[in-house]
Amino acid sequence: MRFALPVALALALLSPAAADPGEYTGKYAGTGEWREVAKRLPSMREDAARAVCAKLGIEFRDASNIEIRFEDMPAGSRRLVNTAGTRTEKAGNGVRQVITLSLEVHFSGQDTIERELLHEMTHAILRNLLGEERHKTLPKWAREGLAVWVAGQGLDRSTQWIATEADKDDPVGRLVDGLENENHSLKDYPEDYFAIVALEALGGEGSIPEFVKFLSEGAECRLAAAAASGHSWLDFEAEARETATRELKNILGEKRQADYRAAIALFRAKDYGKAGQEFRNIAARHEGTWAGAQAAYYGARCLQESGKPADASGAFHDFLEGPGRLTGLMDDATWNDALCLERLERWADALAACDRLVRDFPFNSAVPQAMLRAGVLCEERLGRRDEALERYDRLAQALPKSPQAAEALRRAESLRATR
Repeated sequence: MRFALPVALALALLSPAAADPGEYTGKYAGTGEWREVAKRLPSMREDAARAVCAKLGIEFRDASNIEIRFEDMPAGSRRLVNTAGTRTEKAGNGVRQVITLSLEVHFSGQDTIERELLHEMTHAILRNLLGEERHKTLPKWAREGLAVWVAGQGLDRSTQWIATEADKDDPVGRLVDGLENENHSLKDYPEDYFAIVALEALGGEGSIPEFVKFLSEGAECRLAAAAASGHSWLDFEAEARETATRELKNILGEKRQADYRAAIALFRAKDYGKAGQEFRNIAARHEGTWAGAQAAYYGARCLQESGKPADASGAFHDFLEGPGRLTGLMDDATWNDALCLERLERWADALAACDRLVRDFPFNSAVPQAMLRAGVLCEERLGRRDEALERYDRLAQALPKSPQAAEALRRAESLRATR
């Protein structure tokens, strides 16, 4: 069945509400890197809107009701890290789509502002196209699948999630649990993405814009997917599952998984010599894959646990500058590098690594420890007592319930007493 209702696919128009880079006053505001991002922001917004419209087959007219804001992530461990979001706000007689981005994802090297913006711009444009109420009825697999597909994040997201599941039984099955499962989360993004890939494979070139067109004309999502793919919903759903399963198995790789599981078992048994050798073999044999990236990290950890902090620090640096982005381990690598640098008595470098963790990875559970260690380094190793006091106060204010905050308060009181 094909839907043929004529409709003009266009962005909603509203008086300009452009993002003002000067409104951002967070932790990156004074850096040269932020100034470069701020310069590019106006063109980035329009370029992203045009790119999304082109991918989705929507006529581009205006993006003036799409506003971009930046917020710093709060310090403290969180189970799920949200790097961006989009919401609809009332604005006069119309609406404004507000995209909120966290700069940490860009400055830490986990992804780029451009790709995160494309992802959220997809949400904003679909909200404009469908309206808030209609958009709410769109299943999350369609919303997130389209956003990940448009942003070109599908393979990276899939690789990262396979890496987190690789040491478990049936990692692919853990990620492919049905498009319409009740507990949709970030780990469903690979399956969402491959559903869009399957839609295009079944329906051919132009099927994804056609899918969006049917949605804009009021078609229920299942009917729109069936019409755009040229198959029944059940056949499309089966193809989506088969595509996700096949592609994730290809990314996982039986040999890669077997090698990695054997090495990680040695690591957990604390046989760091053998584990390190196995990880080095995996890094060489499976370079450019999730297994090679994970092995680079754990190889550095083996060196660290074997009492070789200089070699470990070098390996952590190589990981962070190379394959780290394929994993979710860049924050842990930064923290362990800080510990290695402290053991090497490279006090200033250790302080800088602690500060990098706190600044770029505020969600890491070691952040309170890093903030405390930074204060101690200033106080005991670098002779910067006033700075140490400021750091202790900052920790106590930012994370007052942490055990490290109590120690920071004790140390701050001692410093004040000896002034």
